[in-house]
Amino acid sequence: KAMGHKAKRVLLTGGAARSQAMQQLAPSIFGVDVILPAPGEYVALGAARQAAWALSGEDAPPQWDLAGTTTHSGEANPETVARYQKLRDLTASF
Repeated sequence: KAMGHKAKRVLLTGGAARSQAMQQLAPSIFGVDVILPAPGEYVALGAARQAAWALSGEDAPPQWDLAGTTTHSGEANPETVARYQKLRDLTASF
């Protein structure tokens, strides 16, 4: 936001993506839809996708099917954001 860019969505992957609390909080914190893909090896899949694109010679990357995704919709909840920022600031001092 500070650089003038507003996210359209957030893709939640990794260990935190398995946390139901994070799945529920993320839309309130980010203020945009949060997409939760099915568990997978996304680093390897991303590398394979880049390789396929490079070998294809096309201007645009190949389409990537996001089957099995769940979208958590939300708007920023000012109270949740304030609480999150307070906790974030506390942990930053450790």
